[in-house]
Amino acid sequence: MSNAAQVPKEHKNNRSREDLEHAMRALRNGEKILTLPTGDIRKKKPGGRKAVESSSNMDLITAEVVYSWKFVNYSWPSDEHEKAALKREEYIPRNCLLSGIKVFKGDVYVTTSRWRHGVPAALSKVVGGKLAPYPSWEMQEIGNCSALQFIQSMEIDPMGRMWILDAGNAVNHSQGRNHPLRASCPSKLVVWDLMENRSVHVHEFHHYVAPNDSFLNDLVLDLSGGMDDIYAYITDSRKSAIIVYSFREDSSWKAQHKSMNADPKAKYIFISGEKYIASTSVDGIALSPLTERHPRVYYCPLSSLHLFSIPTDVLKNQALATSHLGPHVKDHGPKPSQTDGIIMSSNGRLYFGSLSENAIYEWEAFHPETSDQPTGKVNDTAHMISQDNLTMQWVNTFAISDGYLWFTTNRYHLFLLHLMDKNEPVRVSAMGRKVTLATCCLNQWALDFEGNLQRILSSVEEAKNLGASYRTGPELEITGYSCEDHFHEGDTLLHSWQVLAKLLVHPICTDIIVDVGMPVMHKNVTYNCRIIFLNKKIFLIRPKRILCDDGIYRETRWFTAWTRDRTTEEHFLPRIISSITGQSTAPIGDAVIATKDTCIGFEICEELWNPKSSHIDLGLDGVEIIVNSSGSYSELRKAHIHVEMIKSATARSGGCYVFSNLRGCDGQRVYFNSCSCIALNGSIVSKTKQYALEEVEVAVGTIDLEDIRSYRNAIRSRCLRASYAPSFPRIQVEFALSSDADIFLPSFSALPWDYHSNEEEIALGPACWLWDFLRRSGQGGFFLPLSGGVDSSSVACIIFSMCHLVVDTIQKGVEEVLVDVRHIVGDSAYVPVDPRELCSRLLITCYMGSENSSAETRKSAKSLAHDIGRAHKEYRKNFNYIANTVSADTFTMPPQTGLPPSVEVILVTAHLGHLRGPPVENHWFSFAYRVCILNLASYHLEAGIDMAVTAFLGIFTSITGAIPKFTANGGSVRENVALQNVQARVRMVLSYLMAQLILWVRGRSGGLLVLGTGNVDEALRGYMTKYDNSSADLNPIGSISKVDLRKFLHFFRLKYKLPSLEGILQAPPTAELEPLHDGKLVQTDEADMGMSYEELSLYGRLRKQNACGPYSMFCKLIHLWQDRATPEQVAEKVKHFFRCYAINRHKMTVVTPAYHAETYSPDDNRFDHRPFLYNIQWTWQFRAIDEQASLPGVDRLLHEKKHGAIKDSDMTSDEKRRKMHSQSNDKGVSQKRLFPRASTGEEASGVMDASSSPVQVMNDKVLTKVKFKMKRAVLQIKNSPVNGVPTQEELLATLKKHFKHKDFRSQLQNDAVRTIVRGTQDVLVIMPTGSGKSLCYQLPAVLSLGKVTIVISPLLALIKALTSLCFLCQNSQDQMDHLAKLKIQARSINSKMSVKDRKGVYLDLSSKVPDTRLLYITPEQAASPHFQGLLGRLYKGNKLAYMVVDEAHCVSQWGHDFRPDYLKLGHLREMIPQTHWIALTATATPQVIDDIKKQLMLGEHVAMFTASCFRPNLYYDVVFKDAMDDPYADLIGFIYDCLGEHWECEEKREVGSGIIYCRTRDSTEEVARCVSKKGIPAHAYHAEVEHFEGLLSL
Repeated sequence: MSNAAQVPKEHKNNRSREDLEHAMRALRNGEKILTLPTGDIRKKKPGGRKAVESSSNMDLITAEVVYSWKFVNYSWPSDEHEKAALKREEYIPRNCLLSGIKVFKGDVYVTTSRWRHGVPAALSKVVGGKLAPYPSWEMQEIGNCSALQFIQSMEIDPMGRMWILDAGNAVNHSQGRNHPLRASCPSKLVVWDLMENRSVHVHEFHHYVAPNDSFLNDLVLDLSGGMDDIYAYITDSRKSAIIVYSFREDSSWKAQHKSMNADPKAKYIFISGEKYIASTSVDGIALSPLTERHPRVYYCPLSSLHLFSIPTDVLKNQALATSHLGPHVKDHGPKPSQTDGIIMSSNGRLYFGSLSENAIYEWEAFHPETSDQPTGKVNDTAHMISQDNLTMQWVNTFAISDGYLWFTTNRYHLFLLHLMDKNEPVRVSAMGRKVTLATCCLNQWALDFEGNLQRILSSVEEAKNLGASYRTGPELEITGYSCEDHFHEGDTLLHSWQVLAKLLVHPICTDIIVDVGMPVMHKNVTYNCRIIFLNKKIFLIRPKRILCDDGIYRETRWFTAWTRDRTTEEHFLPRIISSITGQSTAPIGDAVIATKDTCIGFEICEELWNPKSSHIDLGLDGVEIIVNSSGSYSELRKAHIHVEMIKSATARSGGCYVFSNLRGCDGQRVYFNSCSCIALNGSIVSKTKQYALEEVEVAVGTIDLEDIRSYRNAIRSRCLRASYAPSFPRIQVEFALSSDADIFLPSFSALPWDYHSNEEEIALGPACWLWDFLRRSGQGGFFLPLSGGVDSSSVACIIFSMCHLVVDTIQKGVEEVLVDVRHIVGDSAYVPVDPRELCSRLLITCYMGSENSSAETRKSAKSLAHDIGRAHKEYRKNFNYIANTVSADTFTMPPQTGLPPSVEVILVTAHLGHLRGPPVENHWFSFAYRVCILNLASYHLEAGIDMAVTAFLGIFTSITGAIPKFTANGGSVRENVALQNVQARVRMVLSYLMAQLILWVRGRSGGLLVLGTGNVDEALRGYMTKYDNSSADLNPIGSISKVDLRKFLHFFRLKYKLPSLEGILQAPPTAELEPLHDGKLVQTDEADMGMSYEELSLYGRLRKQNACGPYSMFCKLIHLWQDRATPEQVAEKVKHFFRCYAINRHKMTVVTPAYHAETYSPDDNRFDHRPFLYNIQWTWQFRAIDEQASLPGVDRLLHEKKHGAIKDSDMTSDEKRRKMHSQSNDKGVSQKRLFPRASTGEEASGVMDASSSPVQVMNDKVLTKVKFKMKRAVLQIKNSPVNGVPTQEELLATLKKHFKHKDFRSQLQNDAVRTIVRGTQDVLVIMPTGSGKSLCYQLPAVLSLGKVTIVISPLLALIKALTSLCFLCQNSQDQMDHLAKLKIQARSINSKMSVKDRKGVYLDLSSKVPDTRLLYITPEQAASPHFQGLLGRLYKGNKLAYMVVDEAHCVSQWGHDFRPDYLKLGHLREMIPQTHWIALTATATPQVIDDIKKQLMLGEHVAMFTASCFRPNLYYDVVFKDAMDDPYADLIGFIYDCLGEHWECEEKREVGSGIIYCRTRDSTEEVARCVSKKGIPAHAYHAEVEHFEGLLSL
């Protein structure tokens, strides 16, 4: 064995403390992984160094190697003893690991931990480069509990007594430090006198202090009480505890706190580019100087980045130490990396190793002037003093002697993996398979460089904590995406490089490839780039190759696309970067990164969406990991698009796709909806939340590279293409993403993507957007004019949703959200726990009523405010008061109000009584004042605006002498509009006044953000007053249609149980600006606009999405509305819309900034660039429409499209030309129901004559009436509740025709069917098996022509039976022929179908009139995104008849257990709110019935049909199988009894049949086989049976 090389003890680096007193600042670092090699012993004089930039280590002190071993050897009594030990494997050199060290009077003592067999001595003295067992060879005997067994650490007091910590674990621990330890001898503390070489005292720890599986790791001595009153503090790394031992009392106890636990986020350690894993709790321990007035014990878990301390007074107090330590524990903040041992010098300087940096740090725990004053956090003042990547791997323990810092390094991380080689203790590389990648979504803020930097660092830190070796982030994450024209500024580019410099030098960004986004100017051209760097070196600057100018994007305004494919150039780096990296240039261009184990390519946002995406070319060139950094914003119904594109990017040619996106509002109208994810070979394996308040969220995925290689190799056509594919430039990086120790690292499996419904997106997206705006604006909340209508109620609900998100996020422990809430409400101790209470703090609502307001809307507003917030008290008192002016300046409150002292006057309202004298200034007005007194805790106010409106009109009258009137009172249209506008604008002024001062009234600082409540359809139509109450600071619904908002409120009412929304949904939309008639509304929005909101939505989509002008819109609508209106009607509607649009387009120039949600938003600022001064006559365009509408034969051609072709020979030339023209324009728009349905019971069918009353398409009070010359106007509504209900005779005829029954089995069955076909409510049917409950939904399904009834059934076998026995069996030609005659089709979609069969079903369901009447699926299929997309299309196409849940008791019995998808069925209602549901089961308890109603969200008035479960023809005979000698013989006998003695001789049709139910598929096969052997024909049937003829033959 080689002996250690001993180095002379002259010390070359005796630098003074003055030369080294300034230190670089070291912030937090990342991760770690454990293993073990041999040991070095080094020494270094304690002291600092002069300040240098962290990019340079030229001033670090080089530690001197005092002793060095390849393998540790001992001083054996003789060579024969050594050979014998080797032979008996009592000495295995590779298992001897150097650990603890102490120096006393020039002698060096070390420990060699007995982690494995073959360690002959646990404690030794270094003599001549060898280890001499101490005190003797006899004291090292394994198994002798009087000897030393397992020594990790020891301490020496000033009297020369060594305190030896013996863990007692002298057994094989091949699994390493984290393996559960079992002591063969009890743990003990041995006090040994070094001077006299004898034992002074031995203390055996009681099992409740140190159980058998404890691991006593390190100790420190407290000498503050003198030599006879010493305390020892010992770390137990297995039990996460500190053991306290009192020498005077000879007793011990243990203290525990969560800070002593291992941190799961810090279980990964990177050492020299390799990743290791550890989960070890409290490890290193140190004691503050005796001179400190309040000494503290410092400690840190190995698997943690934080340093903690606790007062010694607390630990010494046994009662206190064993009870509640929480208030006494102090967190000193993070260290640069994980640490093993620590030590503190007599002057209060703490030394610790940084495992991931192969370095030692020094931290001044106390100010030099006042030794008892802490300096603060570790990362504020700690600095690196020594580093060596070769010889300082795994700094273990420390000792201080004669002014020198001694420490051991032992490469423990390699030791754990058995990677110590006898010749060279370096790691042997192997081909890694598994890599852990991190993607993140960051809530960045444009130009917030400080905040953006911290969020990037947090994401890198979390990525490392989760084991990632590669981290990518969103597009332009350093600057924020929405800097816009700030990208033209040189400051933006400069600050980006400064942030990058901070990232390069930060300890967190070591040993992990980091990929960040920022603008880069190359050759005076600015590019949108990704910068990839590792360990202070930039490897690639990758510019964006395809820029986006769609939607809100205007990237070519600020950036230029990189057009040189597969080409790189050298980019000259700024000096601030060169001084760190040592590089003068870095490659820029279209290249890939090649690591030791894989290849990484890049796309940036739009490059994925482009028709010629580069990920295919990258994959063909062998790139296995493709990273996309994106800035994709949220739109309704958009999330599935990019998810499917990401999956598709890897499905076609394999590979891993890492997608990273921004989150939140970064200063613009859009909300970036994250959805960061990792896809592998067509499946998503990791993802982030789409909507959340966390500023940083990291998702990691561990993938097996071999999965990519085998997947690609199996696609032979791809291999052929790859064989001649051109190559991308490869940038070599000497770094491996994988680890040799990854064999036990699990790969991530595929995840389902749960898409939010449209209503959920409205509830979450605007809520998150508003939260970002609120907290970043510095305001104190929101002010909402709550009118009691759908729009303002939707905004209130969105705020309520935001409060739910805030409370839920805080309860998850997200500290930054709590900090923001406290800042907003101005209460540093506030912790929100109730969303309603929080809503009352953040939202002030105000009903601004007038004499034109109805009692219903006032009540609705107040009820909703009560539902979403805390209830309030209201006091009212009436006063008659005379004021000489309407000015608020001269108004004074009457005395003696008699109000409670806890209330305060909030607002004064007035109603104009009569006017005395001419309307001139200073004349007296008589008012009846109503003073509203509200509790200060109230958040909902009521304000009358009549006084202000009267004041404005009084001014107008005093100037002009004219008094305007409403049309209802004899006024003109202009007067009517002006009177409406003044009311609307007064509300805007009052809103801003209240928003500015209401918090002042409450004694809070700040103001409120005013929220607008106009929807996208009203903005498109211009149905709003310029500078009215729609003019606000923000509008969360300004890009959402009224149709979607109504669905949202319906969803919200069910989700949060808000009964007030029911009345709001039932009320007609109205502005309430015209006088009431007998207290009732006469004004409605749709009448005023001359079009429905449903029509407006379609106009908007055609105008924006389909780029239709007036003529193209007409050409499409004549086909979409062919059953609703004549071409002339369509023409008038189109022209009316475009006239209104042109007149009101100027309003979009000042429209309130709104959350972007719809693709047809008319927002003039960024999204919809058009003129705002139009020729409203549209003469050319309207003439083209009129020419087409007046062509002869138009009706005939439209009839052809619906009812069949007309022969060309029967057409006129004009008809032929019209046919060709209509076919060329009939593209791109799906048909929707455009006209409002008739109300229940109202018949709306017939033909209108040209001389009949005109159809009013515009408000005749505002514009004019238009008469249509109509040949016909078919307004019949299909399946109306009155006309569509079949009679009893029709039901019986259908029953006989299709089911061969003359009558219903029972009156209950008849009543259930009639209720279902009536289509007015949900139905719950409870009938025993055999009573005909399936017919209850099958007959209505047959009656629903052209529509599909979906049946959800629990078992695949049951589905196959139903589709076979009831309607369709594709393997039985006789049944196929029979069903073809009956024209009934039943199909299923299940996992056992072939691709061809599944495609056939989908094709049929996608047709205009599907043949399928009944579609059977399982709950799991119903939960799949693919099926939900199909369901949505059926619903939108009016092709969905009913939703049926068969065996509905499973919803309750299985949904909470092993079939969780049952609980998701109710959520489908949100997708199909107008479809009625039918639930059926054989039996159900009251509890199960309630659960069925709750989980399926059945309507409040569900119809129930219940039959008795008693069956007189059935009986139960229970026989215990275990009591039988031969169970099969008993079964055969029972069958013979049932079939009869001579059953074999009778005609088959006379013989009955039976069913034997078995628990498993295997038992089904076994029973059928045994019964058949006994002579009784039997067949097994279960979900795996492909053919059904056997069962049918029975």
